[in-house]
Amino acid sequence: MMGLQADTFIHIKISLQVEANPLELVHNGDQIRLEHFASTRKLHSHDYRPQITSKREHQEVTAYGDKLINDVYDYWTLIVLDDDNRHSRDMNITWQTLNQRFRLLHIRGCALISHGAYYEGEGHNHQEVTCMASAGLHYPFVVYNRLEQGIGLQDGLLNPKLENAGTPMKWFLKRTSSKLWYKLSGFSVHLVLNAAVQKFITSAIIGYMGFLCLIKFLAKRQIKLPAQLSWLSIAGTTYT
Repeated sequence: MMGLQADTFIHIKISLQVEANPLELVHNGDQIRLEHFASTRKLHSHDYRPQITSKREHQEVTAYGDKLINDVYDYWTLIVLDDDNRHSRDMNITWQTLNQRFRLLHIRGCALISHGAYYEGEGHNHQEVTCMASAGLHYPFVVYNRLEQGIGLQDGLLNPKLENAGTPMKWFLKRTSSKLWYKLSGFSVHLVLNAAVQKFITSAIIGYMGFLCLIKFLAKRQIKLPAQLSWLSIAGTTYT
């Protein structure tokens, strides 16, 4: 969610700009639609309860439609916040997603928020996003400090920080498939690491280590393998 909002308007290569489609900047108070790059679905909200939060003041936020399907509930109004964390009255302010506080108001009157509700299972580490009618300014709408914590700028590109990069051994113990994607630089790769493959590789490593220990033990004890198992001997090793 945060990646889509940060990615939508700031990283536009000069080579992609053509005179036929001049770049239009987004200003405070503009009504906009947010489109997912890979699927062309629009950020959408409607009068349904979210999957986790069942309170009446929360409404579900989804990605809806495609290149041909549009909906009136795809529209959001950009509200830039001033230094006092209030709605700025300056309608000439240009949206700069990485150094501004802002909120997105849905056409139905609710505000886009994220809170401490996390999805379980395959949704691990994904927070629920809702549209809340009574949300005050203390709610983290697309809060700048959360963007700083979740991503980093390197070589002029927006890159996510990998939380599990320092613990590769956890990969072998996971029970669910992992989905990896990277759409922030204009392309997408979707890879599923199947849990069955993880278990097979882990079992193969454990079996191989056990086999090496067995061979070392037999060599130390000078025990000869039966003829039927002679093929298990390491190449170049003989027993007498």
